Amino acid sequence: MSEGSWTAGEPDAAYTRWHPNGQKAAEGTYRAGEPVELKLWDENGNPEPGVEPPAPGREES
Repeated sequence: MSEGSWTAGEPDAAYTRWHPNGQKAAEGTYRAGEPVELKLWDENGNPEPGVEPPAPGREES
């Protein structure tokens, strides 16, 4: 699940995504679909520096 603002099919502004278990997966700011600031967490809530998240809108199943 995710929430955020979209412009022309691209994330634009604040964006948050959660893992299927309810833990936060990603939180950041996007401009024209590109991450400007991004924080990532694993399914246990531990920070994941340097890991590229799935593109917004292409959620894990």
